[in-house]
Amino acid sequence: MFHEFTSFQDAMFYPYFGLTKDEIRHKMREKGFQSPTLEELSFWYDGYVRGYDGMHVFNPASVSKALAEGCCQNNWTGTGPMNEVQDLIRHNVQDVREDVIRMVGGESLSIRLSGFAVEKTQISTRDEIFSAMVVYGFLTYHKDELRIPNHELMMKFQEALASRSLGLKQTIEESRKLLNATLERKDAEVAALIENLHDEKIPFFQYNDENSLACVVTVGYLSALDRYRITREDKAGKGYVDFLFEPLAQGDLPVILELKYNHSAEHALQCIKDRNYIRRFRNHRRVLLVGVNYSEVTKKHTCLTELLEHRDDDR
Repeated sequence: MFHEFTSFQDAMFYPYFGLTKDEIRHKMREKGFQSPTLEELSFWYDGYVRGYDGMHVFNPASVSKALAEGCCQNNWTGTGPMNEVQDLIRHNVQDVREDVIRMVGGESLSIRLSGFAVEKTQISTRDEIFSAMVVYGFLTYHKDELRIPNHELMMKFQEALASRSLGLKQTIEESRKLLNATLERKDAEVAALIENLHDEKIPFFQYNDENSLACVVTVGYLSALDRYRITREDKAGKGYVDFLFEPLAQGDLPVILELKYNHSAEHALQCIKDRNYIRRFRNHRRVLLVGVNYSEVTKKHTCLTELLEHRDDDR
């Protein structure tokens, strides 16, 4: 009789699911690993939560490969189980697409899952789809909260949403317009496109704080993944910047985007300068600064851009 053990609620083998931070720290000291750092490994591969004890664990395969190769990268391939992400969303667009967009935007999803059996051949309901994603390792689930665990998986979900097969063609086209308007410093157009994206395409994001605005902006720049490595709340200068757009190709302009809620776009730009976020791109001659603000009073977005050049003594 076949018995399946998963990370949902296993009371026998749960200590063997994933690697803990202490285990990785011990192994790095034992073997003398210096790069990547534990902080980098956490950003890329941490975030899974074991169902039985609530312990945060890392993706063991990705950590092992990163330590062996000396750098962090996305180790999920485009074959095998990874295809399940797009297949499950594509075949059940109406049920799960909005939820996936929310999670890509940074939100957690409140849901009660009962588990998933690997031998199940027909997956049709919303709960079955998300249960399967948890078992495959695409999502993490703890205390009725479902979310994308780390940067590695966030990149794959963003790629899935950016594909043409998920019924988001118009949103992706608007996203391309938004990126072009940003790079061309058309401030009023940037503000208008973000506003239209929220009001018309993803109105289920209810504005109530800066994080809600960040969710909308995340979806708004999906098409930029073709040209940029986009990170959110990443370390830069004297704090954590809202969005960093690191060019994939030499010659493209790096972008630092800061958000404000009930302040001003000018204030957002000043924060970038005061906290020296620009140092993150000190190897680039020019950096585009973008400040976006949403006002509860006017119900409007505003945008202000500035192109800065590094002086030789800054580099």
